[in-house]
Amino acid sequence: MIGVGLDREYASAEIVRILRNLASKPREVEPQGRATYDMLVPGITIEDVCDATCQWIDDGKPIEAKITTADPEHLGRTHYILKPTIDNQEWFVKLDIMEQSFEHLAIVSCHPLST
Repeated sequence: MIGVGLDREYASAEIVRILRNLASKPREVEPQGRATYDMLVPGITIEDVCDATCQWIDDGKPIEAKITTADPEHLGRTHYILKPTIDNQEWFVKLDIMEQSFEHLAIVSCHPLST
């Protein structure tokens, strides 16, 4: 479910549709591990991340797909990466679809990019 473009791999149209659907339900999305701490930034909520994810997808921007090779907790899992704007700042957002039936979205990482 990964498409290839230039030197990067991107989420397929099906995965983008699933991500959009899951992100539209922020009450069912939860941060994991590092993202739990990333989300402590004042004023940034799960809803903000989900809204930014939906906007990114609605704008037709690509979502990078990467298989995790370094983090033992997520080894071999495909994560989906985007860099939306939240509160007038560019953020790095890494998402994971947690269930085989595509029913659960997790925020794996979410932090501001350096300026």
